Amino acid sequence: MALKTKRETVVLDGDGSLLANSVLPTIAAESPKNLSVFCLDNGTLGSTGDQLTNAYSGVDMELMAISAGIKETKKVHTEKELKSTIAGLYDNKGPRFIHVIVKPGNVPSVTNIKLTPEQIKRRFMKAMSGKS
Repeated sequence: MALKTKRETVVLDGDGSLLANSVLPTIAAESPKNLSVFCLDNGTLGSTGDQLTNAYSGVDMELMAISAGIKETKKVHTEKELKSTIAGLYDNKGPRFIHVIVKPGNVPSVTNIKLTPEQIKRRFMKAMSGKS
């Protein structure tokens, strides 16, 4: 999406999702200047039952982004660091990767996703097309 618009594009994604695909090298290669990716790293696959990810036991997601070729990266551990990072987010052109360390697991009130991958895809495509 960032490649098709001049507007700033922000992606919120989890460590499990980013570990499961190879999007970071693609982002680095395409190098959209208007893209910020926030990796919310809780160390678990939260939507499927809180299984631990490799990020929990040793994979550093910021280093993974750097090794993929993303030059603008930051790791934040506290709310204060996150607020400061967001305040200066557009000081440098993207793509930007912000590794946000959060408490492991989901809160008890968050349930697993009840949609199939195909249902999620159709819902997303419908929303992007602007059709109700």
